[in-house]
Amino acid sequence: MISQEEFLSISTPDVAKLVRESGSKICVFPINGTRRWFTLEHASQTQESDPIQAYMDIASQNHISLYRLFFDHGIDTLLTPEFGTELLLRGDEYVQRIGADGLARLASHPLFVNFYIDYDVRVHFYGEYQRHLSQTSHSYLVDLFKKIEEKTSRNTSHRLFIGVFGVDATQTVSEYSVEY
Repeated sequence: MISQEEFLSISTPDVAKLVRESGSKICVFPINGTRRWFTLEHASQTQESDPIQAYMDIASQNHISLYRLFFDHGIDTLLTPEFGTELLLRGDEYVQRIGADGLARLASHPLFVNFYIDYDVRVHFYGEYQRHLSQTSHSYLVDLFKKIEEKTSRNTSHRLFIGVFGVDATQTVSEYSVEY
């Protein structure tokens, strides 16, 4: 058994090698860019003319930083449930500014797209998002999700599954099984 000091001195590539030695690794990480975190950690940015934009920019950078951390340390596949159906109960402005704009970022913002390309990440959106979004003004998100899935479909180093309204695991697994 190595000491804590020795363990902490292992380089990131060596940690990744150790993690991968026993095979492919999958991690479920319910990531959240909470407004409470933003207010506590980045209070000065809340004074900007558009604090929601500042929140979205910083939360995006934080998400990418966390994805890199997992992938750099040997995780091959990351499942991140992002938005649940409770999002739809928060009012139209919240759904648009945080929900729809945030989801669109994950699928089309240059920060994310460049990360997917640079890290060779295959992206897939899972959940019942088509059912929940198809009859709303946010139905365009379904096409954005499909476009980034297609654009990253040949990436093989890492996989990122982003959950959007993935509330019923049994139903989702059943649908994937039939589709497969």
